[in-house]
Amino acid sequence: MAQKKVDMYKASKEMSTRVSDFMNKKVWGITLKTRYQQELKKQEDQLAFWKQAQEKVKGSVMDGKYDEEVKNAENAIPVLQKKYEDQRKKEATFEFTDADKIFFKEYNNAEFKEDMQKALYNWFSHYELTEDILSGSDLESNILNAIRGERKGSAKTVIQSGATQFTQKRTRNDVLTVFYGKLSEYMLSAGTLKATEIPEDVRDIYAPKKNKKNNNK
Repeated sequence: MAQKKVDMYKASKEMSTRVSDFMNKKVWGITLKTRYQQELKKQEDQLAFWKQAQEKVKGSVMDGKYDEEVKNAENAIPVLQKKYEDQRKKEATFEFTDADKIFFKEYNNAEFKEDMQKALYNWFSHYELTEDILSGSDLESNILNAIRGERKGSAKTVIQSGATQFTQKRTRNDVLTVFYGKLSEYMLSAGTLKATEIPEDVRDIYAPKKNKKNNNK
């Protein structure tokens, strides 16, 4: 029997705002910051390389050959540094909501699946999605399976990794990262969260992939 779909448009607009804020600061943003770090290191290495090459040809007929490469690297570094710092400052403003804190407390005290379901329903009730809407849905199943999985959530795997049953509880940050990751995936597919809200530099990772079969029709 197919699981029912949740009409995400029944949720309050505040849920989209909250999910976007969480993902931008705790998931998409962390991946973004890592990319900036990696690119910054690459540009710094390139600058050192081109400066060394520039020094070697100084005074010869090739003098000035690498000036453009040096200039490009020198220009790129402060831009990446600013992007990294802006993202770091954004992450520093993150706070768990009361709904998040209550969810984690109930999740942490849960002994049975029904206890986890109750924690889930209580969180969604803050955003006008009731138990009768969620019960028996694919959204409920996907989130419960994910937060009960053995794999630890991370910025890169919360949406993509599978899940098996486990007995050890996750940390607050971990379980909520998995929770929001699964929810954001569902909302992106439903259209209540727009792909344009994902930072452009990591949109290739987190935006829903287009169905090639449908595109060929």
